[in-house]
Amino acid sequence: MDKSNTSTGSECKLLTWQQQAVDWLLLGFSQEVIAAELGIGRETLDSWCKDKSSFAIALESRRQELRIEALSMENLFGQSINRVERELNDNGSFEKEDVKVAFDIIKLLSPYKYLRISEQSV
Repeated sequence: MDKSNTSTGSECKLLTWQQQAVDWLLLGFSQEVIAAELGIGRETLDSWCKDKSSFAIALESRRQELRIEALSMENLFGQSINRVERELNDNGSFEKEDVKVAFDIIKLLSPYKYLRISEQSV
């Protein structure tokens, strides 16, 4: 793997392969799998996650960004459920455009997708 390129995180620069490690950690891959894929020791990756290095800062920054995005999706999901419930309670027509959009949002946003990210910690 080419370890010479750089990628910018939210506030700090990481090597491209370090950014890939951040992404994999946030997707739930184990440190063992990531370290093996990158050709580094698991202890090295673990120390990067725990110290105050650019890597740890980028990891926490990206984790916070994902939490904010997850909360936004959770809010949108809740609004969509509320809209469909109002239509059910009013015995209205499910042909209304906003109700169709609400159904589409509900189909697209599985609660488990955003809960996994917002509750995850490495």
